[in-house]
Amino acid sequence: MFIGTHVPTLPTGAPEISDKLLHYLAYGGLAFLLAADQAVRGLWSLRRGFWLLVALSIYGALDELLQIPVGRTADIHDWFADLFGATCGLAAFSIYAFIRPFRSEDEGPSRMESP
Repeated sequence: MFIGTHVPTLPTGAPEISDKLLHYLAYGGLAFLLAADQAVRGLWSLRRGFWLLVALSIYGALDELLQIPVGRTADIHDWFADLFGATCGLAAFSIYAFIRPFRSEDEGPSRMESP
């Protein structure tokens, strides 16, 4: 994701997709995957989700600011789209985890040993 936001944009001839939508989807997906990683490790909690949101907001701000040296522009609206996407990704994961709780391998059904 970092590389994609720091290379110069080239005209492709493809239809334009909203830059804000791309930010929203990228950070929503990243937040969902980071939360899933925490859940698989048995570390997921709403408190952990809050700290993931803080980390993603800092990353989003740094990502915007570090685009300036490579000739791109930093846009506060892109950062808001990042925050909104991350919030929605974490909310979606929280709902998913509530409906289908994660279990560690130790909590799973025991396997029958072969004779």
